[in-house]
Amino acid sequence: DPSLNRIKSFTLGIRNRGEMVLDGESELWVDELTVDNIRKQRAVSGLLSLRTVLADLGNLNLELERRSGDFQDLQGAATGNTTSRINLNTDINLDKFLPSAWQTSIPLRYSYNRTSSVPRIRRGSDIVLTDAQKTTESDINSQSRLNVTFRKSPARENPKLVSRLFFDKVNASLSLVGTNSASGAITRRRSSAQNQLNGTFNYDVTIPQKTGIKLFTWVPKVKRLKESQFFYLPSTMRYRLQFTRQLRD
Repeated sequence: DPSLNRIKSFTLGIRNRGEMVLDGESELWVDELTVDNIRKQRAVSGLLSLRTVLADLGNLNLELERRSGDFQDLQGAATGNTTSRINLNTDINLDKFLPSAWQTSIPLRYSYNRTSSVPRIRRGSDIVLTDAQKTTESDINSQSRLNVTFRKSPARENPKLVSRLFFDKVNASLSLVGTNSASGAITRRRSSAQNQLNGTFNYDVTIPQKTGIKLFTWVPKVKRLKESQFFYLPSTMRYRLQFTRQLRD
């Protein structure tokens, strides 16, 4: 395919088709390049930023940016690719929908990022792409992330036995990350997708040691040994469960 950026040099030659012999010094002027029908297009660059705070329930941040391929920066250069960017971040405290007496903390965080670059001309050529070709020859990268955690504090008044044994001792989290990308053109088109799920579950119990068993009360004269106590319950029990699952295309 012809491309102006591949031209390294011009070679010109003169052929005399007449009978007159050219002698002496002569000058020849050549216009080596003529440009007509110059393309004049409007270029647009815009940025939208939105921030919303919902009291203690959560917040939302959103940024949208788009720049035309013909837009020139302060240096006067245009990339030729139409670029766009999306950034979304949000935090929500799900525990606000539960009774405050439960003493729970369940924050949920979600983020989404996406960038795209759409060329006007096919790489390495001067072929102007159609709308359908731009879709299959664009560079697109995106990532989404979801994270939620659970934690409960002991009740301030009259804690329930079930809550003390189970929920008050639990600390759990779950994370999901997804990544997608596509780049290149035609036979060199490459795409990938990856999803990863991570989770943790912690159970921590501290058992108060109140009364133990004196096993050596029958030993005479050794008071310290006679007063020794042995506790039949463990003082601390800790369990941790962790898992990871990954999928790739």
